[in-house]
Amino acid sequence: MIHSAGDFGIAGRCDVGELSESSVFHSSLAPFPGRRYSLARMNRGRRNGNIGAVIPEEVSMAGCPCGSGSAYSKCCKPYIEGGVSAPTAEALMRSRYTAYVKGAVDYILETHHPDGREEISRDATEKWAKESEWMGLEILNLVGGGESDDKGTVEFSAKYRGADRAIVTHHELSSFEKADGCWYFKDAKMINNPQKRDNPKIGRNDPCPCGSGKKYKKCCGA
Repeated sequence: MIHSAGDFGIAGRCDVGELSESSVFHSSLAPFPGRRYSLARMNRGRRNGNIGAVIPEEVSMAGCPCGSGSAYSKCCKPYIEGGVSAPTAEALMRSRYTAYVKGAVDYILETHHPDGREEISRDATEKWAKESEWMGLEILNLVGGGESDDKGTVEFSAKYRGADRAIVTHHELSSFEKADGCWYFKDAKMINNPQKRDNPKIGRNDPCPCGSGKKYKKCCGA
């Protein structure tokens, strides 16, 4: 594990000031009326000059890295760069994958469940995201994770080329939970020894390929 408020602006500016980072609200004045918004992400968008700007019709129509078939600007971009909270576990999974492709480390950390966020290494996450060549995401199965659910799982397969140039097929079952009305990545389980590569196995002190941000020896290699 999609839109920028800058690309989906509103007529007029929402002059609400810097709001509580823990707050969540519904707004008809946000880029996606009726959607649930995290003010932490809204504040970040406002600091970047995005929220409230009057923006012309979409220009960038490049396909979204998550493989949804939609343009990036109309898929994962509002979640990663704007103030929109992903409405489902699948949407969050796709946006987190896209964040790895884009090197959007802040978003990856923000969407990790607060209960385990302190265990995540920003440096390791950024290193893995930027040194990898991301080659595609396939969603294999969904259980729960809908807009009215509180928990859900997403089984997926992702392929990438690591810093050692070996191509890796990553097969994972990710768990997601809601906290304060927003979806977060909770935990991950590797499936069927998914690290298929033509080079030596990953080092125990290297970042875990599951994307948890932990060292391999403290995560899937434990």
